[in-house]
Amino acid sequence: MQNPCAYIKFFCLIFFSLILSFTATANVVLNEQQQAYLAELGPVKMCVDPDWEPYERLLPNGDFVGIAADLIQLIAQRTGVDLSVYPTDDWNHSLQAAQAGDCHIVAFLNKTEARSQWLLFTEPYFNDPNVFITHQDHEYIPNPAGLVDKVVVLPKGTSIEEFVRRTYPNLVITVVDTEGEAVAMVEQKKADMTIRSLTMAAYTIRQQGLFNLKVSGLLPNFDNHFRIGVLQSEPYLRDILDLGVATISPQEVQEALNRHVSITVYQGIDYSLAFKTSFFFIFCLVLFLYWNQHLKKLNHALSKQDVLLKEKVNEKTELVEALNLTRLRLENALKEEHEARLEQQQFMRMVTHEFRTPLTVIQTGFELLALQTDPEQREKTLQKQSQATSQLIELVNNALVQDRFENSAWRQHSEWIETEEIMRSLKAYAGTICSKSFTIDIQVESKKFLGDKQLLLIALNNLVDNAVKYSPQGGRLQLSAGPFEQGVLFRVKDQGIGIPIEHQSTIFGKYQRGAVEGVAGFGLGLYIVQRIVHLHKGRIELISDEGQGSEFKLWLPLQ
Repeated sequence: MQNPCAYIKFFCLIFFSLILSFTATANVVLNEQQQAYLAELGPVKMCVDPDWEPYERLLPNGDFVGIAADLIQLIAQRTGVDLSVYPTDDWNHSLQAAQAGDCHIVAFLNKTEARSQWLLFTEPYFNDPNVFITHQDHEYIPNPAGLVDKVVVLPKGTSIEEFVRRTYPNLVITVVDTEGEAVAMVEQKKADMTIRSLTMAAYTIRQQGLFNLKVSGLLPNFDNHFRIGVLQSEPYLRDILDLGVATISPQEVQEALNRHVSITVYQGIDYSLAFKTSFFFIFCLVLFLYWNQHLKKLNHALSKQDVLLKEKVNEKTELVEALNLTRLRLENALKEEHEARLEQQQFMRMVTHEFRTPLTVIQTGFELLALQTDPEQREKTLQKQSQATSQLIELVNNALVQDRFENSAWRQHSEWIETEEIMRSLKAYAGTICSKSFTIDIQVESKKFLGDKQLLLIALNNLVDNAVKYSPQGGRLQLSAGPFEQGVLFRVKDQGIGIPIEHQSTIFGKYQRGAVEGVAGFGLGLYIVQRIVHLHKGRIELISDEGQGSEFKLWLPLQ
């Protein structure tokens, strides 16, 4: 018969190779938001207990070693977190530094109510029960609640201290600065016992040769579930570290433990049990592989259904969005139509009102002409009729221009124009409407430019008309044109009442008029001027002081 050990080794090799192939961990894949967060955060500062072997320790050269250090290194590598140790003198100093925000995380600690007030915690990545360490002559401790006036020495600031104070008020607690001081007090019988994790107890007794001490029982209901503590201001960091904690396998925890706490177990070999165990493991593995394949098929089918469902949802979503967009467009069109109708009604009321005055003047003038025989009186009446006619022509022109602007089919007509030609027409118009003893100054430099002659004359006539309306008897009207800044500059300046500063920002709006008694108009003049200037890709500038007159500057590009 062949050696049974060969079969055992063979089956064990196959089994553990297959297990490792399924449990091998890989780096965590972070999403873009998590990657951006880590890049912005930079190196993560970590507080540790500088003297807590075998869990964690800082060497004189600053190296971080121990069980926790090995596992933390794996977590950092797999999540891409850049860790750096924040050096401290002792554990209390580490807690104080973390509370002050000097470090982002605390590497290895239990979760307590007090710590939860300022820390977030990952899932545990190392579990260890707590045990009582006493002198060799101390009896076994089945239940710590039955102890009376026993002195327990503990390092201050630990989670065990919080738990024992709350759960076992029958014990007398003494606190010291370090774990070493606590063990020394028990060895010297200055205290009855201390409480440490099983790993720490085994390491300390063996490492320091404290064979006069022993483990006398377990601390019920309080195993150590060591986690990473993260500042409450960094929840994203906690979530990323939790992804790394999830990759730590039991084998990796055991390897880290064995590197720092060497435990050797001697036992005999039951070959029949080894065969049965190997067979059972292989059976479980085959079953696992079959079930895993079955789940893959189900997941594939579910993925197809999910894709179809998402496509239908997207189609319905696009349809709803199209309907909403159509509804919104219809609502906007109705709103625009309603506003246009209201504006048209307002405009018609204004036209009816404004046309009445000059028409009345013209009609009355004709009646007076029939009765008057005095040539001087007839001249005055004809002058009034002429002014009323000019006013009526201005109102009609502005109404027509407004209608042209609102007509979507209208197009601007451009031609080459001479500044001298424009100024001749402007001077003639100014002479027609100036019934007052105005002085009109004309300055012009010849320059050709491209524009709509009819519209430009309407704009400039409106400015001249306003200058005459709002100027006193005997004023001076200055008109000029010439080249300026790769274009043509027209200036209309008067010595009238001026425009208050508070009205200058709105004076170019539609239906905006100066509140002067006896001056008629729609309030469209300056609005139309600005629209015409903008059509020519030019700009208009107003300079005015109340009581000091106004000056309008129109700059038009050459083409």
